[in-house]
Amino acid sequence: MKESNLKKVLVIVLVLVAVVLALLLFKQKVGVPSDTLGDKNLGSPIASNWAPAPGTEKEYLFSIKNDAPEAEKQRHFFYATSISKVSEFLNLTNCNPDPLVIKVKNGAILKLKNDGDAELSIGIDASHIYVVPAKSVKEIKADLGKGTGLYGYGCNASKTPAGMIFVEK
Repeated sequence: MKESNLKKVLVIVLVLVAVVLALLLFKQKVGVPSDTLGDKNLGSPIASNWAPAPGTEKEYLFSIKNDAPEAEKQRHFFYATSISKVSEFLNLTNCNPDPLVIKVKNGAILKLKNDGDAELSIGIDASHIYVVPAKSVKEIKADLGKGTGLYGYGCNASKTPAGMIFVEK
């Protein structure tokens, strides 16, 4: 094959790859369900009808590992964000958060509420630990120092995760 023909073929292949990637990103950004992503045996990570087995939702939310396959991470993200709720407060009383996954706008004020008789704290990471006195509300900026994303947190230094905060644009 001549060098000029080889260059033409290479350009066409690169253009096709770019178009396919653009379509996949567009579907993901606008939330269009797609059965073409993920392992069909595990359920599409974007499909709106996928959920963990009843009674295992909380366990599923906190079982994802950093080294999990990308399809599993996507499924986890879309499930967690699909059950997230907008609420005036994140009620942390007795380290039993309500809602389990709260949805807030990036930069908004997030109100942490503690109706209990004892002070408690939640930790996103070592530099984002928030203490909420008993019978009070603490306001924090909902960017968690990191911007948009899905953040798990623990309560009272427990190694068991308590809930999640979904910070959206």
